Amino acid sequence: MARADRQEPITSLSPHPAPALHHVTSGSADSTLKTWDIRTGTLIADHNGHQGVVNGLDVGSSPDGMGVVVVSAGDEGVSLLWKL
Repeated sequence: MARADRQEPITSLSPHPAPALHHVTSGSADSTLKTWDIRTGTLIADHNGHQGVVNGLDVGSSPDGMGVVVVSAGDEGVSLLWKL
């Protein structure tokens, strides 16, 4: 995942639940989250919304069982919820 398009350090990383164990989401000091396919190094999605450093994130199954949810915490004191 060391790619030229990421300028700031990764601050957090979380794997996705089965059956997508080959996906991870990273949080960065550049205020973005990115979802990757670690088999190929391909960027799947870019998530924007934080105004500061992403301090942490967690990935899990959505409560309705219909997808994946990411919760992230930013340096600006905001938590965001992403449904993938």
